[in-house]
Amino acid sequence: MESPESLPDMNESITTAIDKGTPEVSIVVPVYNEGQVIEEVLRTILGVDFGEYKREIVVIDDGSNDETREVLKRFHNTQGLKIVYRQDNGGKGAATRDGISTTTGKVIIIQDADLEYEPSQIPMLAKPILEGKAKVVYGSRFRGVIRNMSLIRRLANRFLTCYINLLFSSNISDACTCYKTFDGDLIRGFALKSDGFEICHEITANALRRGYEIKELPIAYCARCADEGVKSSWKDLIKQLGYVLIFRFGRQSGSEGSKPLSGGYKATGGSSTN
Repeated sequence: MESPESLPDMNESITTAIDKGTPEVSIVVPVYNEGQVIEEVLRTILGVDFGEYKREIVVIDDGSNDETREVLKRFHNTQGLKIVYRQDNGGKGAATRDGISTTTGKVIIIQDADLEYEPSQIPMLAKPILEGKAKVVYGSRFRGVIRNMSLIRRLANRFLTCYINLLFSSNISDACTCYKTFDGDLIRGFALKSDGFEICHEITANALRRGYEIKELPIAYCARCADEGVKSSWKDLIKQLGYVLIFRFGRQSGSEGSKPLSGGYKATGGSSTN
């Protein structure tokens, strides 16, 4: 493990240029202490066939203190991959926000730094946006195939999704999915504030409050257990319910796709139930 003195400064980035022109798909990968799996995750993403479309991968290391950074060094010369190192751990939301702001792609999708979500599904989720048929596409686990998810997590996900549908008059089946795919200009205009796992719901709230339809496509999902590094617990459900209320009724800011509202909101801490 590197000593604190030898760690890169906060937001120091290592970039390898992609081909000329704007990439069509940007994949944001927030990572914290995933040294055992991050190499496999990145190699899997790099092996995905995007056909005619260019892609960029933006990795945000959120102050990892295990071997993650040593593993990431192996990718410093990888074509189309950018790595941003944060000196301090700011939370998944902070890392995700940094990742989104660093992207240049026409489509942005978030990929967790594990293999619960199979990266080969990314082109399918990006396609409707690239073809101009949607602005927002979610990969729904509950419309697809789920393996290894406990009953408690299933119920928590279902309950939270129903709660969001009730508050926003929406009709989605999986609000807690990691695979949220957006028109790049749209999500970059959201002015997101969350630092923790509640970023998941802030993103959804921004889309729904602006009146965007969320298109859902079925995906395959294989859950990790706590022993394998999952960082959320069913006990966080109550916290998430509170965050959703803030995101539904609090003042928000942002410029894309809606009239900007004055003020802003800030919510930190807590974990998701996904």
